[in-house]
Amino acid sequence: MTKIETVKHDDSLARYADIIALDVYPCYLLTVDGKVVFSNGAAERLCPADQFEIGLRTWPQNAEFLRRSAKSTNPKIGRMVLQQNDGESFGIRGRMARLPARSAVPLVLARLDPGDVEDQYQRLRSESSQLQRAIRARKRSDKRFRQFLDSAVDGIGAVASNGRFTMANSSLSKMLGVTDLIGKSLFSYVDMGAALHGAETPFEAPADPGAFLEKVSGTPLEVYVESVEHDRYPVEVTFTPTDEPGSRQFVVVMRDITARTEYRDALDRSQYLEAARDIARANEQSKTRFLATVSHEMRTPLGAIATAVDLLLQNNDLKPEQRQLMELIRGSSDTALEQINNTLEHVRMDMRPIKDHPVSSFNPSQVLTRLANQSWIAAEAKGLELRLALDCQSDQQVAGYHHLFQRVVQNLMGNAVKYTDTGHITLTARCDRVTKNDGKKQFLAIEMSVADTGKGIAADEIDRLFDPFETGNSDYNSLAQSAGLGLSIVKRAVDAMGGSIRVSSTVGAGTEFRVSLSFAIPDAAVKSASDETEIPAPETKGFRVLVVDDNPLNRDLMVKLLHSEGCIPHCADSGEAALEAIRTNDVDAVLMDVGLPGIDGLEATRQLLAQPGHADMPVFGLTGFSDSETRERAGIAGMEKVYVKPLRRPQLYEIIHRVRGSAPPAPDMPEPGPIPDLLDKSVSRQIAKIAGENWSVFVHQLHKECLTTLDHLRNALDASACDDIVEMSRKASVTVTTVGAVALNQNFLEIEELAQKRLLDDLPVLLDATEHLLEETRLALAML
Repeated sequence: MTKIETVKHDDSLARYADIIALDVYPCYLLTVDGKVVFSNGAAERLCPADQFEIGLRTWPQNAEFLRRSAKSTNPKIGRMVLQQNDGESFGIRGRMARLPARSAVPLVLARLDPGDVEDQYQRLRSESSQLQRAIRARKRSDKRFRQFLDSAVDGIGAVASNGRFTMANSSLSKMLGVTDLIGKSLFSYVDMGAALHGAETPFEAPADPGAFLEKVSGTPLEVYVESVEHDRYPVEVTFTPTDEPGSRQFVVVMRDITARTEYRDALDRSQYLEAARDIARANEQSKTRFLATVSHEMRTPLGAIATAVDLLLQNNDLKPEQRQLMELIRGSSDTALEQINNTLEHVRMDMRPIKDHPVSSFNPSQVLTRLANQSWIAAEAKGLELRLALDCQSDQQVAGYHHLFQRVVQNLMGNAVKYTDTGHITLTARCDRVTKNDGKKQFLAIEMSVADTGKGIAADEIDRLFDPFETGNSDYNSLAQSAGLGLSIVKRAVDAMGGSIRVSSTVGAGTEFRVSLSFAIPDAAVKSASDETEIPAPETKGFRVLVVDDNPLNRDLMVKLLHSEGCIPHCADSGEAALEAIRTNDVDAVLMDVGLPGIDGLEATRQLLAQPGHADMPVFGLTGFSDSETRERAGIAGMEKVYVKPLRRPQLYEIIHRVRGSAPPAPDMPEPGPIPDLLDKSVSRQIAKIAGENWSVFVHQLHKECLTTLDHLRNALDASACDDIVEMSRKASVTVTTVGAVALNQNFLEIEELAQKRLLDDLPVLLDATEHLLEETRLALAML
């Protein structure tokens, strides 16, 4: 603060000086010519009085500002330029006002506004605050980033160019079994030279770790980890270089791929198993067809033997010993024929899906009564009593597999008569109405039992009683009587109908078989099993038929049947002979054996229908074994329908009705919808066994891949990319087949077929159904 001598002798100046001294802003008392009379402390800190005077004299704008303020009674605001002690100038706002003339010397008050300096100070304070906030935000970000790293499943860290860790998250520490990895060498725990698909020479740490890491950067590597706490296991590791000031760093990401490699190994094994399965299935199919062919060829001569013996037994001139021998031949041929029929039935159940068995409406009470009456003849011949106890409505109809139901009763009754020497046989059945599906559907529950007083079955033999070719004991006489297929057919038929069968037996006292079945109560539209016998006899006289069969016995039987109905038969023993016969004979229909040697029946049919004037010729197929594939191929060849040999009279009537159109032919048996088998469990269980405890991971990965494929298929569908759809669905089909997902495989094959045909409108619904089926398949696989 500066005071000059004038202030001391002038009271007015003294009062002004006291007031100015208390002001926080820099203030100067000036004379009109620029002399500083008084300055306060703030002014001295900003610009001392002598420097202020120099500034007034040096810069004209300052002098002009003072001159204008001294002349005016109103305060003036302006900008001044002042100089600091170090000689550096600065600008500042100021306000000057002439004071009232109370003192001896006219004075001007200059009051400066150090806002510019204050602004700089405030900016510095603001920048400092921002820097502090940024530092705190960086610390919080570092903390969150660390938490993120530690929560990651994968191991994440950083390695310097010397190969030592500079940072590692908790997952990486756990994977390597080391609590503190900082400063440890990467190559002490990771075997970079161990490839997963073939061992190499032992890996040694590189002399220049940085150069080595630079070389392998950017590519995921599958290597082995030598954990401190765990065994050697595979991981996938990726190195990414990053520039750090003063050093070269590499980000390390490490992932445990034990489950992936086990899945891949299981997939490789499953592909081997798939090939083995295909070979086994081909062998099984070949064996099955061989059995069917041999059994069929044996049945034909045995049927002829039985027919010939029947004719001879009608001769009353036979001597007693001759009749006895004929009866022996007849009994032996009947036994052999029964065993062959059982073999054919067993083969048919192998080759014929359940959906290919006809569904019909039948009366259980009538079927049981009729089959009991048939068994009564054989039982009476052995001196056995046959008892029948039915608790079923006599007029109750059910819808189901009539053929299989009849086969179950026939085989159980036949076994009871065959293996019972004394006593009785009892067939009991109880029928009760039940409701299912929340009362929307009615069913008839049948509890049936066949009990005998035979020799009984040992407890250790019951478990294998239903196995094919098992006779219950190794006694030679029993083996001579049975091929061991009867009960196997019963079990398979009961399973196919969704029922159950139980056995209880006491050696020396007898055996009881109890069967539980359930049949739907049919609508009026379901065909009755007896409809086939209700076809009215047509006018058969003069109906001309060409019979084509390479077996002379079959031809003779057909000729006798046709002659007995007044038809006119023509015969041919081969496909070539049939083509020649059709040119020289005028016929109304052709009965064609499907399995002809040389030109088979299907090819002969195609060539026959291609001849001029014979495009509309009705051709009916004859075969000893019919399945869906045979019927489909026959339909493609042009056959009207396929019948199983021998042709019966009602079937002949149906053929004549079809050809002449005199009455509507009997409708084909309706087929039920296929029962969806989600899995081929033999394959699925084998793959599950291979996967072991990793099966759930295996199933999850398969489910995830299929979902991704379905998403890609939908995208390809939106783009109408049919080729992409075909390729993706084909790959998906192969994938799901390896685990035995047969239903899912069928859906992907249908998607592929539709895409090949460019029928894209049906794909959205099929894709949605496939996704639903995928979830069902996932649950089924998970339950194995």
